[in-house]
Amino acid sequence: VFTVTATNFDTKQEISVEAENMTAVFTDLVPGRYTFMTSYISEENDDKQIFSGAITNASLLEDTELTMKITSVSASGIVLKELYYNASKTSENKPYLKEQFYEIYNNSNKTVYVDGLCFGHLMPENATGKANYDWGTQYPVSDYVFFARIMQVPGTPGTDKNYPLNPGESIILCQYATDHTVPELNPNSIDLSSCEFEWYEPSNTNQTDQNAINLEMAFPINPSSPYKVWNTTTNGPAFAIFFPIEEFSNDKVAVDQTNGVSTSYPVSTSIIIDAVEAIKDETQVQNKRVPVSLDAGYIWVTDDNGEPAIQVGKSIVRKVQGTASDGHVILQDTNNTTNDFELKTREIRRYGAKVPSWNTWAN
Repeated sequence: VFTVTATNFDTKQEISVEAENMTAVFTDLVPGRYTFMTSYISEENDDKQIFSGAITNASLLEDTELTMKITSVSASGIVLKELYYNASKTSENKPYLKEQFYEIYNNSNKTVYVDGLCFGHLMPENATGKANYDWGTQYPVSDYVFFARIMQVPGTPGTDKNYPLNPGESIILCQYATDHTVPELNPNSIDLSSCEFEWYEPSNTNQTDQNAINLEMAFPINPSSPYKVWNTTTNGPAFAIFFPIEEFSNDKVAVDQTNGVSTSYPVSTSIIIDAVEAIKDETQVQNKRVPVSLDAGYIWVTDDNGEPAIQVGKSIVRKVQGTASDGHVILQDTNNTTNDFELKTREIRRYGAKVPSWNTWAN
């Protein structure tokens, strides 16, 4: 049974209706702009399918019939669990981005090897609320995601088995795997010295190589690229993870047909394992960067007063669905960030996520 939820853009009022014969009828909607979303999980034996759909920025002034496309994908074994891009401020009220981190969790009942796993954020890097890139007709926006930058765990997917991730374990990717609470950095920050992976660039004199395994930058491919520091925007990034099925190549790089300058790396939605859409505020819900088949929803960070905010030390965190027979937490995964995530103060490995055995430097 599909339940469709309508959210009024201005009043934030939500009304949910169960669809009968694949049709949801809303009778009490006031005129205005709406977002409609649905998700449904089907489980048969070991096969878990997620059905989802969305219509964003629909203007309803009179009785209207809308058509929502429903797509399905297999549920992910590993999921994006906690995304801390929002950052914080120092005691001098200056932005502090070095503490950004991203946690990936094994949500299944099988061991997953993360050798060669790719993680990145999508174009536009800042959620603009408009589709401002044209990557060419060979890359339909419904079938691809367009990466601004891709970081990769060392190794070859499907071949190397150096980094097993057992059920209930997580890995943390960060910019700088150190204790950020020391006086010379930011006492208001967090200790990331136990992280599994970091981005270490020798030319960055503000960072020293830590125990964490060094990530590789798969894109931009050009070694003369100016992107020597791995920062993620605090204004609502979109993220995705995948295992590549071919070598990264300059031949695959897409160039914006409008300005001829901006580039991205297109990756087929068919190999995306998980994706999450964050935006700056509700004005940016239209023209999603993540196709609805991968994420029907979105989320943004707010301060303690409920106002959209940056650099307030909050993460977007996947909700708990239940507990497996062996005791590890099962996280909610309906391919709808609006439903699956919530805001919390940053914290690595919450819900009792375990450290992989090969991480010998974690406390």
